[in-house]
Amino acid sequence: MLIDSLVNPGREIGYATTIHGITDEMVASAPSLETLWPNIRKIVTGQHVVIYNAQFDTRFFPDKLECASKISCAMLKFAPIFGEVHGRHNDHTWQKLTTAADYIGYEWEGDTHRALADALATRALWKWMSERESSHPPKSIFDKCSHCGTTNRIPATRAKSIAKCGKCGNQLSEGCPMCDGRLQKKSGKYGLFFGCSNWPVCSYTKDAPDDVGNCGGGSRFRGNAVPGRF
Repeated sequence: MLIDSLVNPGREIGYATTIHGITDEMVASAPSLETLWPNIRKIVTGQHVVIYNAQFDTRFFPDKLECASKISCAMLKFAPIFGEVHGRHNDHTWQKLTTAADYIGYEWEGDTHRALADALATRALWKWMSERESSHPPKSIFDKCSHCGTTNRIPATRAKSIAKCGKCGNQLSEGCPMCDGRLQKKSGKYGLFFGCSNWPVCSYTKDAPDDVGNCGGGSRFRGNAVPGRF
């Protein structure tokens, strides 16, 4: 354990107290995030940081944790393992950390919704998912063509490569080199580009082959794989 401290937000906590049980009185004498930040930055700089719901948590830090070498979201990684599909968005539904912990049979150390207890649970979940991958590596991944809607089977050995749809020949997504997401073709201010499916948790981008509006071509990557606008 490197840091375990309450933080004074400099304002009333409000409704969140009903979730985590932390009151205004409990943080009255606690340090502010600005006070703790130099030590946090020293610990995080150059490290691979795993967070449950990274999109939400990183926004509270002064630099969105861009000082880390990589940010991974355990919530996004667990969603397809749990397997619940959102009917409207046709994507895997994000689950609460308590649900993920119950799924792997984790026994909580401390109260849920408290930083240290949640960090320990997230660490246990990440280790469980990593061991699961190493012992049962996926043989295939599936990618839905954005042009014709056909679901294509791609061998796991080619997960980071660029593939084409077996029906219409449209270029499918490739694996993101910064996280476990997939690169999706998008349209932006400077034309077409490929952006990570885990945006804004991962902000990796690279130019689309037919995009001539960008200077010099190549990848466009803002800082590290953390929230941010292109």
